Amino acid sequence: MIQTTINPYAGYSTLWQTGINACGGAPANVLTMNNNLETATAGSYIAVGTTTSDVLALSAPGLKDIIANSQNGFVNSDLKSINAFSGVQSDFVDYLLNGIKNIPIESIPDLISDTEDNISKSGLSSEEQCPLLLATMVGAAAYTFWQPLSLAPGGSFPAPPLSPPPTNFINWENVAYWVASAMEGALLGYINSKAIYPNAPTGNLIAAMVIASAGVNGGVVNFKWIPRIQNK
Repeated sequence: MIQTTINPYAGYSTLWQTGINACGGAPANVLTMNNNLETATAGSYIAVGTTTSDVLALSAPGLKDIIANSQNGFVNSDLKSINAFSGVQSDFVDYLLNGIKNIPIESIPDLISDTEDNISKSGLSSEEQCPLLLATMVGAAAYTFWQPLSLAPGGSFPAPPLSPPPTNFINWENVAYWVASAMEGALLGYINSKAIYPNAPTGNLIAAMVIASAGVNGGVVNFKWIPRIQNK
């Protein structure tokens, strides 16, 4: 029997789904969406003043900073210019974000699973694997969420973004982009969480990363964000 790689962060997929559902309902603007997202996920991290540790915990304003910075980073294509990952990590990031756009949509779960297996065998430390495996976890959760919804005649994520038949094929074609943006949002969330709260508990950093991913993905789907082309 072949043992597949177990993603240690799989349990956070429920948090991601809570976050993306909070981004639905056709919010009037991104600030409304972010407020809804923070409110829906408030119980997923240790609030300031509730921990006996001297390690700084997350605050609601801090979480919103992480979400907004990650959203700005996506629109500004910051992941391409920030030297946040090692060479091996960057190879996996490029493979995930670009490879997903060059395969049949129904093959996305296989690409994510194969990447997780390769990450686990790469020789990277657990700390180095963390953002990569969180990104693949988010990618799998995003595919599970968007793939069936893209084929529905309206679905539970009120318009925008979904179009009724016969134009729902447009939603199907967007699935790869939506999944890739969720993974990119997770990686940007990792960078911004570490920058804003370098000494926060690990669980809080992971929660913030997952919530930021939902914020980026919700912005892409609701407001049709497209990353800017960077000047070289």
